[in-house]
Amino acid sequence: MSGNKIALRYAKALFKVANANNILTDVMDNMILLKSTMDEQKDLVQALKNPVVKASQKEQILLQSFKSFNPTVLDFMSLIVNKNRAEYMGEITAQFMELFNEQNLIVTAEVSSATALTDKEEREVIALLEKRTGAKQINLTKNIKSDLIGGLVIQYGDSLLDSSVLSRINTLKKELQIA
Repeated sequence: MSGNKIALRYAKALFKVANANNILTDVMDNMILLKSTMDEQKDLVQALKNPVVKASQKEQILLQSFKSFNPTVLDFMSLIVNKNRAEYMGEITAQFMELFNEQNLIVTAEVSSATALTDKEEREVIALLEKRTGAKQINLTKNIKSDLIGGLVIQYGDSLLDSSVLSRINTLKKELQIA
């Protein structure tokens, strides 16, 4: 079974338990903190993936590092480690967050522009995405990429909206080569 399927299976199980116990928001907060910690602490990720580190040591690391977490999440982390699935912790966290966002109609999008977006432009991008996706909330990540020259590139889910000047120049180049 692929890692992605394993992660999704465990994420769905945690989601189901959290939803049934009305602690979904609390568990989501824990997952956000776990993900950010794993993104920042590469040593933690390496320890979880290292087959030389015993399961009991991995469990101790997680339980000590995240002792303020909801008891359901702590039990879940223990289960993951004891089932020899600790290496999938990052993927499980990401999958859980996707499930939460789907249920709560939250869309995460990335917008790239040649210069910083004004507040008005940001509101327009959010309004466009809300209309296209039906989302109640848009979490926007903004990037400045001067090579775009102008315009925007918006990526959300599997969709890409590219209205950048660079894209238009590249399209023209291709059309001129064909002619």
